[in-house]
Amino acid sequence: HGTDITLVGSDPSYYDITRFSILTSDGLSAVSQYLADETKDVFKVDKEIRVVYNFFDEKRFKPDASKCTKSEFVPNNEFLITHVSNFRPVKRIIDVIDTFEKIANEVPAKLLLIGEGPDTILARRQINKKGLKDKVIFLGNQSRIEAVLPCSDLFLLPSEEESFGLAALEALACGVPVIGTTGTGLVEVVDDYKTGFLLPVGDTTSMARAGLSLLKDPKRLKQFKEDAAKLAFDKFNSQKIITEYERYYEDVLNG
Repeated sequence: HGTDITLVGSDPSYYDITRFSILTSDGLSAVSQYLADETKDVFKVDKEIRVVYNFFDEKRFKPDASKCTKSEFVPNNEFLITHVSNFRPVKRIIDVIDTFEKIANEVPAKLLLIGEGPDTILARRQINKKGLKDKVIFLGNQSRIEAVLPCSDLFLLPSEEESFGLAALEALACGVPVIGTTGTGLVEVVDDYKTGFLLPVGDTTSMARAGLSLLKDPKRLKQFKEDAAKLAFDKFNSQKIITEYERYYEDVLNG
């Protein structure tokens, strides 16, 4: 599913047992082609890996703005830009802040940061350094992000690595366009130039420019929001993915 391979599994103390488990398994599945390829590369194996994408909870995540009160976060009707993660270095929180700063220099906007992790303190320092304290809201860990996401206008996930990007999928399901990165599993989740934008890791100037192209064009933003939710519900709904898992289990059991 991601860190079990790219972080834990590749650790020298777990590498051999992880590779042994892969080689002796009757079936292997990965949540993206990106992760399947990474697994083969990291562990030097040539076994078939079936790609079965993650799904989301359609009852929780939907484009229903009535679930949240946007004015609670942006009382002056600014754009609301959101980031959700575990604030690990790989999530590149500094890029989130830099991208937001460039956007906020051109349009009224606030940044909503959801989650906690190793780089939370780093994020606070960067925000204070740039004088953005009044434009950034830290919510910490939230058990019901589905009550916040539908109010968002843009979702930033400029990660260095993403095996899939479930946070991005949940944002799409809530009708929020995603700005993510190329060379990661996000290329299998975000439809570039239709439900969001995919840019090179670290290119915050292009990320900001892409975001502004939506925020400055209400009609285009509305279309992206509609397409985002449609993609999520059409491609990643639970019934579709569960059926794929059931089919794979049957294939494995039947040899």
